[in-house]
Amino acid sequence: MLANKLDQSDEQGLLLCTAHETLCWAAANTHLADDWRMAAWQHSRRTYAELARYARRYPHHVPTCSALFLGAVSPQERSFSH
Repeated sequence: MLANKLDQSDEQGLLLCTAHETLCWAAANTHLADDWRMAAWQHSRRTYAELARYARRYPHHVPTCSALFLGAVSPQERSFSH
């Protein structure tokens, strides 16, 4: 039973990381319309807050800690373009 809960929490953490990373990428993507980028940034603030809560509960979940480094910086402050 405990193993199932751990597996489920790991999967939830990975999904949360993926959502946050995607939103951060969209917020910084200069090829998207400003309205889309702003919406992505606003949502990334929420996923960041959830990641912080998750990291406090599961501090050894490496993907969560890595995703937290992305923060929730506004599209005007960050660009991921390569």
